[in-house]
Amino acid sequence: MAFNRDVRRCMTRRVASEEAAMTDTLLTERALSERFGVSPRTLQRWRRTGEGPRFIRAGARCVRYAEAEVIRWEARNSYDHRAAELAKAES
Repeated sequence: MAFNRDVRRCMTRRVASEEAAMTDTLLTERALSERFGVSPRTLQRWRRTGEGPRFIRAGARCVRYAEAEVIRWEARNSYDHRAAELAKAES
């Protein structure tokens, strides 16, 4: 019975996280490009090279960015000074 309880607990956590993701604000390519001050073409390149934040492809021409993912990406790519950025790049 412990196995069933653990599986149920795991499933409950997954459902809760999926529900949280479903209520997350989704940003369009244009909105994100304005937020970052880059062109939509730059975001397209970042998607191709894997440099930018995680994205959701909702169709052949429909790309959205979950705001929570954008915030995580911003945090991972924020540095106190240039030396910290260089140290991360070398490791």
